Amino acid sequence: MRNLRYIALLFVLVLTAAACGGSAEDALLEQILESGNDGISDIDIDSDTGELNISFEGEDGEEVNVVSQGEDGEFSMTIEGEDGETFTFGGGEVPADMVTPIADGGTVVQSYSSDSDRSVSVEYSAAMFEQLVDLYEGVFAGVDDVSRTESSYTTEDGTIRNVGWYGGSGAINVTVSDCYTISSGQLDSVCVTIYELDS
Repeated sequence: MRNLRYIALLFVLVLTAAACGGSAEDALLEQILESGNDGISDIDIDSDTGELNISFEGEDGEEVNVVSQGEDGEFSMTIEGEDGETFTFGGGEVPADMVTPIADGGTVVQSYSSDSDRSVSVEYSAAMFEQLVDLYEGVFAGVDDVSRTESSYTTEDGTIRNVGWYGGSGAINVTVSDCYTISSGQLDSVCVTIYELDS
């Protein structure tokens, strides 16, 4: 629960830092946050570049580092735990040890990696839905212990189709779904989300 509170706070902070601007505002916000009793320390805000760096103590005493970056109006935030796990919102890269293939032409919108598991969400053009489904049909064809699901539902913005593959007692999970583009908020993209857990 404590970590969720921190994450919510950090999102607000990033938005605040981006909106305020100016070194005086940055310094004041740093002092306010560091003076609290929630274990937050080592705060560095630079609203001119859109960067925000925060360190705080996690639930188990580990140090958690949060780095956000703004570039051309885009936003991303990376959370790094003491044990080497990394979680990136609004960007990032495909985890280096990911086994499941990923089609070219997409934009990473979320990634996570640790010593034992990893995940990534990649956003593609809506026109690639069938191509992406075909890719994973081929990847999982004939693989034991992999189940396929398919569903769709209609919203006021249009129909959202979901195709998923699940297997290995939860060790692999791949979904291809119509989704809202992060930048525009419109239902005009396809998202592929992959989760892998080492056996």
